[in-house]
Amino acid sequence: MAPALPAGLIGREAAACVLLGAVLGGARALFPEKGRGAFLPDVLLVGALLLIGLTYYRIDWARHPEKYQDLVEQAEKDEQEAAQRRAMRKLSKKKRK
Repeated sequence: MAPALPAGLIGREAAACVLLGAVLGGARALFPEKGRGAFLPDVLLVGALLLIGLTYYRIDWARHPEKYQDLVEQAEKDEQEAAQRRAMRKLSKKKRK
């Protein structure tokens, strides 16, 4: 089974999906013969492209995990920093009360 994306990369992936959908939807809405009816085909096309891209990415990650080690380390570091920030917020809330 291919590894799942680390928590730090999920936001980047979501941003890429939104950007791809917005660009494709905006470009297709400019064509007068399709108009606003281009939304459903665009959603299907973006979904297919993302499925193909993520499948390729996961297969490559499974075959060559050393290429992505820096991403995993960065995601772990980001997660530790986020946990520290949450702990600091909890402490500051307790001090206020």
